[in-house]
Amino acid sequence: MARSQLEERDWSELPADLVCKCAGRLQCDQDRMTMQLQCRAWRQAMRMLPRSRQLPWMLVPNRLSGLLPASVIRTAHFFCFLSARAHRMPIPPFVFGARFIGGVEGGWVLMAFGHSSGYSLVHFRSGSMFPIPGSLALPPATTAERVVLRAAAFSCSPSESSSCVVACIVSLFEPDFVSRTLICFSRLGATVHSSALEMQFEDVIYFAGSFYCLTKLQDMVLCKPEFDKSSPADSLRIRKSYLDFESQSHGVGLFVKSRYLVESRDELLMVVRYRDINSSDTSSFALFHAVPQIPNGTRCTWERLPSLGGRMVFVARGCSRCFEAIEYPGRHEGVYYLDDETFSQPAMVAFAEDSRKYQCHDNGCWPGHGQQVKKWYDWHVPSSYTPPMWFLN
Repeated sequence: MARSQLEERDWSELPADLVCKCAGRLQCDQDRMTMQLQCRAWRQAMRMLPRSRQLPWMLVPNRLSGLLPASVIRTAHFFCFLSARAHRMPIPPFVFGARFIGGVEGGWVLMAFGHSSGYSLVHFRSGSMFPIPGSLALPPATTAERVVLRAAAFSCSPSESSSCVVACIVSLFEPDFVSRTLICFSRLGATVHSSALEMQFEDVIYFAGSFYCLTKLQDMVLCKPEFDKSSPADSLRIRKSYLDFESQSHGVGLFVKSRYLVESRDELLMVVRYRDINSSDTSSFALFHAVPQIPNGTRCTWERLPSLGGRMVFVARGCSRCFEAIEYPGRHEGVYYLDDETFSQPAMVAFAEDSRKYQCHDNGCWPGHGQQVKKWYDWHVPSSYTPPMWFLN
């Protein structure tokens, strides 16, 4: 009897309930898929096993992008926190060397094929794609101006293309390389962005029917998209309102690196990322929630939460996500973060040509108050084409 036949016979003798019990201890769906490939009996036994809850994967960029023969299957490393290791997975060949901007649930990735041009939302598993405008129409100008996309948030799954609206934080460059930061909106299928608002925006998230846009002054602008699904894709109106916040205090010797918005337990939180005086790398985080000074008022205060409260927070501009640690046995609360210095370097993205350097070393997890950050993929050599990114399964 051939060795492969003997091995399959031995594996198939395991009772189906035991196979499912073993598979149930694998929290990562990719590990379960690998287990199913071992033999036909295991595939049949695991067929009815429900899909497990997944955490974001860290899409780890290669240090260099180069031309490969058409016959070579492109792959990328996806670090999985459930497996505590990286999965090497195939990616669509046409995305190799693109700049990754953000992710959407279901395996969608927003990317720039030309660093500062050629924007598309791509589904990594099927290869489906939607073009995203790379220009902005600012009245009274009759022509659209090119912009550099820095972050984006989506109102729903791209599969609902007639309902999906994207909000993009962009940079608009003027002569002498002077840049302006704006937030603009478009529907999937639109040819240009519209309804721009100019402020120093730090993050944007879709929550409770509106886009919440966080400024550097810690205020928020609420932008509610209004349109008829049957109207042309370029037809979109944005109704705006403002929430004014009092500045929150920070610890002595701490400097704010960045701020993020994340939905958690049916409320919106602001996550603040700090560094200390001795290093530019991340040192700690703090979570804040909004407290109106009067009921239903527009004047609010950011109130610091005393702890993470069992949360696992994955921060990234436009696509931060929060999970409950209790739902993932063996996992612990913390703020998981990526090196996102590229967000504050739009000129490098737009004009550096072949000398672009996307930093990839400041990645890690902050376990909570009084604890030191734990780093992973602490590279000191930057990537030539993209920063790291959360891949949302």
